[in-house]
Amino acid sequence: MYTLRDSTTGKPHVGTARFDEATFSGPASFSRAAFSGDASFTSAAFSGDASFNGTAFSAEARFEETAFSDDASFDQAAFSGPASFDQAAFSGPASFTRAAFSGEARFDGATFSRPAWFGKVTFSSPASFSGAAFSGYDSFVQATFSAEARFDGATFSGNAWFDEATFEAASRLGPVVCNGTLILSGARFASPVTIEVAAARLECRGTRWDSQAALRLRHATVDLSDGVYEYPLSGVHREVADHGSGVSVGRATRAGRRPVSTVKIIGRSGSGGMPGSAAPVTASRCDPSAVGTLRDRGRLGDARAAVDHPSPERTEGPRRAVARAASGSPGRAGGTDDREAGGDRAGGPAL
Repeated sequence: MYTLRDSTTGKPHVGTARFDEATFSGPASFSRAAFSGDASFTSAAFSGDASFNGTAFSAEARFEETAFSDDASFDQAAFSGPASFDQAAFSGPASFTRAAFSGEARFDGATFSRPAWFGKVTFSSPASFSGAAFSGYDSFVQATFSAEARFDGATFSGNAWFDEATFEAASRLGPVVCNGTLILSGARFASPVTIEVAAARLECRGTRWDSQAALRLRHATVDLSDGVYEYPLSGVHREVADHGSGVSVGRATRAGRRPVSTVKIIGRSGSGGMPGSAAPVTASRCDPSAVGTLRDRGRLGDARAAVDHPSPERTEGPRRAVARAASGSPGRAGGTDDREAGGDRAGGPAL
């Protein structure tokens, strides 16, 4: 496709663009292009690689019900207006590494069949992944959510990585269903938040809680090692309502496997920036077995969790791990992948 180029920057320049229901049979590159008007790719189909790296969207960007059959890359893309990927289908790897969303970002009902990278993405306005389905190595490592972050009804078939993510104003995270480990280690929650999750494991190592927080859990082993708490952290084990998402976290179990009946707290926690002190955890409205578990773990100094050694996927990054798995070669701890994500967590049980 030939486009006009800005005489100053030399980059492709497009005004209002309509590619609704278009079919791209081969690789399609819009990298470094500048869309000064609305850009719509609603119901478009990309059969080959789709590249929007460094692309600037000055107005509304619409990728609703768009089908990406191969790699879809939006690394360092800038969305100044609203961006919608509702019901989009990513059959290949999807990467939004270091992308910037200034307007509202919506991925409601989107499906990610392969790895999805949102490492170091900035969401300045509300971001919604309600009902999204993640099936690969899924990473929001060091992502920044400045407004609401909605993941109600989102499902992760493996691990979900939110290491060192920042939640400035999220009042609720979930309900989320995660068949592996939901990792919030090193994350920061700056405002009161309720986290609703059904997972095999919830990892909050070194997580900073700047305000009140409530954990509404189901089937989870929780690691609160070295957390920093400004207020007590409440733990709740019970059925979680679906909040209109159509997903009941309380019923999330894998077929053929008995559900875990308690929430288990492990690891030594810090309080008020003092690692190693008793964890400020309270239990409320739990079932009797869960209350016993939280009460017994009230002083977590005797319940130190074993430190997991990083898996090859965790240290290499998902793209290298996938390539290694395909070649059958053994993993090796070492360099990191610029996707800012990891893979399967060692020792994480599945639902």
